[in-house]
Amino acid sequence: MRSPFEREIADPYAADFVDLEPLNASASDAIRARIDEVRRRATEPDLRSASVTVLGPAGAGKTHLFARLRKSCGARASFVLLRPEVGVETSLTHVLAAAVDGLKRPPPGHEDSLLECIVGSFLASVRGAPASFPRAHLADLRARGEASIEEAVEEALELAERRFPEIDAEWLAELLRVPFRPAPARRAAMVWLSGREPNELDLKRLGRTERLAAAAVLPALRTLGVVAAVGAPLVLVFDQLENLASDDDALVHAHARVVADLVDGVRGLVVVQMALDAEWERRIRPLLTQAERARLEARVELMSLPSAEERDELLRLWLSVLPEDERPKPFPAPFSEARWGELRTRPGVTPRAILVAARRAMDGDDAPSTSEPSSDEARADRAEELSDRLEELWSRELERAREVHDALAAEGRGVDAERLVGALVAAASLASDVKVDVARGRQRHDARLVRGGGHVTLMLVQAVHPRSVASSLRHAAELAVDRDVRVVRQAALGVPPTWKKVRAQLVELRVMPRVEVLELTRDQVCELLAIHDFLAAARSQDLAGPDGLPIAEAEVRAWLAARDRSRSERLLSPMRLGADADEEPAPKGAASPREAPPPKEAPPEASRGGAGRAVLERLRLASVDRVVREAALEGASRPSVLEELRRDPRVRWFGRSIVWLSETGGGR
Repeated sequence: MRSPFEREIADPYAADFVDLEPLNASASDAIRARIDEVRRRATEPDLRSASVTVLGPAGAGKTHLFARLRKSCGARASFVLLRPEVGVETSLTHVLAAAVDGLKRPPPGHEDSLLECIVGSFLASVRGAPASFPRAHLADLRARGEASIEEAVEEALELAERRFPEIDAEWLAELLRVPFRPAPARRAAMVWLSGREPNELDLKRLGRTERLAAAAVLPALRTLGVVAAVGAPLVLVFDQLENLASDDDALVHAHARVVADLVDGVRGLVVVQMALDAEWERRIRPLLTQAERARLEARVELMSLPSAEERDELLRLWLSVLPEDERPKPFPAPFSEARWGELRTRPGVTPRAILVAARRAMDGDDAPSTSEPSSDEARADRAEELSDRLEELWSRELERAREVHDALAAEGRGVDAERLVGALVAAASLASDVKVDVARGRQRHDARLVRGGGHVTLMLVQAVHPRSVASSLRHAAELAVDRDVRVVRQAALGVPPTWKKVRAQLVELRVMPRVEVLELTRDQVCELLAIHDFLAAARSQDLAGPDGLPIAEAEVRAWLAARDRSRSERLLSPMRLGADADEEPAPKGAASPREAPPPKEAPPEASRGGAGRAVLERLRLASVDRVVREAALEGASRPSVLEELRRDPRVRWFGRSIVWLSETGGGR
């Protein structure tokens, strides 16, 4: 086990951590009791779902509680962590995708994924075998061959439909076959089961032509609930709910509707909600109707900070993990008696604060942190220390975002559109003159970027099937008749050469005067995701300062805005409405390529390529505005880019506003 003093922020999926079980045992016991109740009633017609809401102050250990329960339950429960996207309504589609993603993880101490535990337990129970040995049952079926597997699946389908008529038999059949499929088909099946759209090849692997229908999302959750209940009940943990509190009350009500749908309409779930107690009471609970409160607050558990005795025990446990020769003695070393006496009795001290104080003490700093620096020099030192700490935390967040991006890219997927919209909302909150309004209902991947008195429609096209991409591009062209549209897509997703219809649509869109087609690079996507999660953590008071206390959200925003305001604005600038102030707008009816006169005769010593040429090498065809904006990200000025484009013999001009890169030089 790593030294506990190396990480003061709990990892929800950690397996090696120090746990003082009596601390907040009431919340743990309440959730475990509901899991056990679901397991006992898994095959009974009166199987129901349960709800527990856990509230507590920052640093009380809500994330640690998730890790504790996950470790103690092992393969007897399927824990899924869900966090709201900033500015985006919670939906059942989001829940299904997160649940299926969560099933890919193995439970602590096991090699097999949760999905294999669930399927193995269910198939075993159907045949009267012990559900507690899912791995052995799956191995036995594999050894018997395909005929036995299909017989077991059909038997399970018949029994499940008889017990629970509300399930989706097609979705269940796909789920039960996953452990027996080869790896490529298994990955394809998980995409389909999640409600996302598989690509063309994955649909062929599954023998399908369509993604899971929107109307099938709730039946799919109902199916997963009753199947998982037999061996490892599904525990959906909604964390950081304070991020729902905003100027838009609709976010709270959307979450409440989803929880009500899950509790009332799905059997076998345990729904856990976690939030800061003050934010829940002040900004969430007052918005709930009586019906919503009845479901969201069916049982409320309050977490508390450790008592003096529990603080003693925590310190002893942390120190016991260290090698004997590195363990300071006698207790309460590394603290002095006076310092520990102050820490163990002071009100409001969190486990995180004790952990950080112990780390500092082991480094030789046993002095208490003062709340108010006594001099300008001390205040400057405190500000510098805080800035260094935020830089460290930001670097970690950015690295996590890169890991997420690259893992998705390895699967041939991009970031979910809803998550990307939430990231744009977060980035806009740091910019000086724009905001992002999110569409409601089914078009959650659409948004409006508002600037001054105008707005531009953003369409996030993250689909990986050409049919869906083509449909979105047609919709963009229709909208562009009377409004400005920005079609946004991850560059990593690309547009394969075989998508001829899509590529033709893109060419048409790029010459339309009110449309821009924008590709987000890896760095841009990772920065957007990091900004979102960094600000969400700040709102939840999960970012600890040098003293172990939560860094105020206002301080985090001020630091990030001062450090990254220009970067946030650059991330959003290609999507903004209108031309730059010094830019002459292109005429609506631009001349055709044959009629367009060149802006200027190119001299023989044409440029061999700069920032503008590099942009065109990638895009091939683009508006002058876009080339200028993207080249500006590399530090190039507008005049220099325009001059470069005019001097390059391979750059062809369509009127004054469109350029493309020819394969050969000469002529325009």
